[in-house]
Amino acid sequence: MILDTLNASLKEAMVERDKFKTSVLRMLIAAVHNKEIEKKGKGQQLTDDDVLDVLRKEVKKRKEASIMYQAAERQESADAEETELQFIETFLPAQMPSDEIEKIVVEALKEFSSPTQKDFGAIMKKVMAKVAGQADGSVVSEVIKKHLS
Repeated sequence: MILDTLNASLKEAMVERDKFKTSVLRMLIAAVHNKEIEKKGKGQQLTDDDVLDVLRKEVKKRKEASIMYQAAERQESADAEETELQFIETFLPAQMPSDEIEKIVVEALKEFSSPTQKDFGAIMKKVMAKVAGQADGSVVSEVIKKHLS
């Protein structure tokens, strides 16, 4: 289970006295525990997919924060966010190459007689179901937009 991997990595980071890894891993584990509490309130169990979802959300937060810091000309803070982002991504499955995403988008577009911008949501839903967490939504969105215009 991914949570076990996070806990083992935390112990390792603590033994190595790596303050950066320790703080990021503690934050990730806390976010996962919050999700677990939310799921238990609904009478459900935490799954690996839930943990991956939390990790993806944390990556997205880092990306957005980095962009905001760069816009505010605070490069040091943006670099810190990027470093955290790269570390968190080590716990996520490898991302699908863009040529694979391209093929899936082309296949999804074949299901529509003459796809237009109005079909974007339906196409996005089909593609995201097929890539199942192996591709970032923004990347998929760009590929679809390229084919629709």
